[in-house]
Amino acid sequence: KALAWTWGLPLLAIDHVDLVSQLEEGLVRLEKSKKGERWDAPPPRAGSVSEQGSVRTIPAPAPEGIVFGLAVGDGEIWVSQRKTLHRIDLERPDDPKAGGTWKIPGMRFANGLALDGDTLYLLPYSWRDPRGGIRRFDTKTRTFDEKPMVPVPFRTGPQRSTKGIAVRAGRMFVLQKTKDVQSTSDIIEIDLASGEEIGRQRVVLEGHNVLSVSGLHHDGKHLYTTVSAQELSKLDPLSRRSGSRDKGAPFVHAILAIDPKTGRVTSR
Repeated sequence: KALAWTWGLPLLAIDHVDLVSQLEEGLVRLEKSKKGERWDAPPPRAGSVSEQGSVRTIPAPAPEGIVFGLAVGDGEIWVSQRKTLHRIDLERPDDPKAGGTWKIPGMRFANGLALDGDTLYLLPYSWRDPRGGIRRFDTKTRTFDEKPMVPVPFRTGPQRSTKGIAVRAGRMFVLQKTKDVQSTSDIIEIDLASGEEIGRQRVVLEGHNVLSVSGLHHDGKHLYTTVSAQELSKLDPLSRRSGSRDKGAPFVHAILAIDPKTGRVTSR
């Protein structure tokens, strides 16, 4: 599968074999057209590939700024664009007055959002963002906590970039890039009450060199994240030893379902 991404959120899955065959068919038709030869147009495609769902496009709340975080609530969507938090009312998504906008205090930009009941958690890009730690926003009173939440890994770890956040049943999961090389990423489990780290799992895709990870979601049983990787068997010896990117090897893009207790990938 080839995936279209927006900062870790899978938007579209395309069958690679089907895409290549259609491209080759189109190129043959193009050459015939150039030569003045007759060619047959393919039959029109169906309006949808599945009757089980539909796609709805909602414009970003602000014209400028990349969407870094997204959380879905009851009839609403919360979106972070750099230093700004937006609420989109799903009944009136095109009406900004029906939603709301708030400046995020003490944060360069929120790199992820997680909704737990009435509390929205905003994840800073770096463990040691000098302006503070994780911010909490009350979705009922529409106010931020006066002080940021600073879990133990935020206080003790070296500066590292964060890639995703999920909250479930009193536990917080943070996806982070652990080293300067892109091939090492961990999911850190944090107790919300104490802020203590209670678990850490390496993101591993067997037989592959994982180059990047992005986004995190918990459905009550599994954690889900997206990865870009390369098959170890197709890497040159230097890249295989160092865990670095091999520009000549094909990429694999996948959504992984991970057991949070063992860190094992249960499906891909």
